[in-house]
Amino acid sequence: YPLAALFMNRDWNGLLTTLAGLPRQPDFWLWFYLAFAISATMLPSPSDRRAWLPVILVAAALTVLALLAGAGPWMAEHLAPLLNRSLRVVAAIFGISLALQALLWLPFRMTRGILVRLTGLRVQAG
Repeated sequence: YPLAALFMNRDWNGLLTTLAGLPRQPDFWLWFYLAFAISATMLPSPSDRRAWLPVILVAAALTVLALLAGAGPWMAEHLAPLLNRSLRVVAAIFGISLALQALLWLPFRMTRGILVRLTGLRVQAG
């Protein structure tokens, strides 16, 4: 993962050079569109989030039971690195998603404004 390595090593010149060269890669625009479209729809709906509370409560209860049973040091040694790695991956995915959305927000907003002025139609989201 060259971009991740450049970012982790704080090689900002190398990172900017590599990012500038990305549009010349084969199928870049296809992958850019797919990443944008998927990231725009990846937040769960309210009906999806309703099932989270029972799952969170069961996970919390199991964690408390494991801690009371004395599994705290074992969990810290074996589960904490896995949880840390997983959360770092999720943070990276959300960061990339945020960057894509932020990059395209202003051009889409301006295009929408121009279309509203030209057509006189205003579409409300939701």
